[in-house]
Amino acid sequence: MESTVMVLMCQACLYLKDPRLPSRDKQLLKRELSTELNSYLMATYRYVRRGAPPSPGSGGHLSRSPVLQVSPKTPGGKAQSVKLYTFSTAKEQEFFRLVQQFVNGVLK
Repeated sequence: MESTVMVLMCQACLYLKDPRLPSRDKQLLKRELSTELNSYLMATYRYVRRGAPPSPGSGGHLSRSPVLQVSPKTPGGKAQSVKLYTFSTAKEQEFFRLVQQFVNGVLK
């Protein structure tokens, strides 16, 4: 799953950097991909909170972590509160932090 998300983020970067594509299409990609990646992070956090085992090879112990708050803008320009979560296993935490940074830095 992590490899798929990484390929998705790389392809999105290539698409967003292409000068031939209209800015309207780029905005649509940013909005939709941001929503989907936030949903992915929340679903994964819920899965981990239910006591799922850590990823193979992570070798870490899972515990509950604090919640991060972000306020992305809705299509109408109104701020909407969305919860993002951190993970406590070192490798998982690094990857999910990367996804959060991608959403907040590249897609905003």
